[in-house]
Amino acid sequence: MFLGVQGKAGAGVVLLTTFIGWATSYFGPLTILHFAAQAGSSLYNPSGKSTPHKREYSLAESHAVRGEFQEAVDAFTAAIAEDPTDPIPYLRVARIQRDQLKDNEAAARWFKSALDESQMHSGLRTLTRKELVELYEVRMSQPRRAAPLLARIAEERAGTPEGDAASKELTRIKAMLASERHDG
Repeated sequence: MFLGVQGKAGAGVVLLTTFIGWATSYFGPLTILHFAAQAGSSLYNPSGKSTPHKREYSLAESHAVRGEFQEAVDAFTAAIAEDPTDPIPYLRVARIQRDQLKDNEAAARWFKSALDESQMHSGLRTLTRKELVELYEVRMSQPRRAAPLLARIAEERAGTPEGDAASKELTRIKAMLASERHDG
C-alpha cells in the first residue's frame, strides 16, 4: 500500500496509518485489561444481585480463643470501621465485654450500638434486645433500664410466646418499680 502512495498525500497516509497502528497497539491491550478488570471486580465485589459475601473474622476470633480479649476487641472494632452495618462484630465485642472482661456497662453500650448502628433482621434484633434485658436485670440489677426493651419486644412480637413473655416481665417490673415508689 505504501509503495503506491506518492507525494504529500502519501506522507499523510503513511503518518495516519502509523498513528492508527500505534494507537491500536497501545490502547487495545489497555481496553482489554479494563474490561477484564471490570469482570474480575464483579466476581470479587458482587453487584448486590447475588448471595451476599459472608465476612470472616478469623483474626479476631483467634485472639478470643487464645484468651487475648483486648486484641479480639480491637480486631472486631477494626471490622466495624470497615463495615458499620454488619451486626456480628458489635455483638461479639459486647459478649466479650460481658463474659470475659466482666465489663457490663461496656457490654451494654456495644449491644445498644449494635441495635442503633447496624442492620439486623428482626430475629437477631429481638435476640439482641433479650440479651440486653438479661444484662440489665440479672447481671446489673437495673430492671428499670430493661423496661423499654421489654416494651419494644412485647410490641413487635405481640401474640407470640416471646411477646407474651416480654409483656409479663414488663408487668412484673412495673409492679416492682411502683412498690418501690410507695415504699420509698
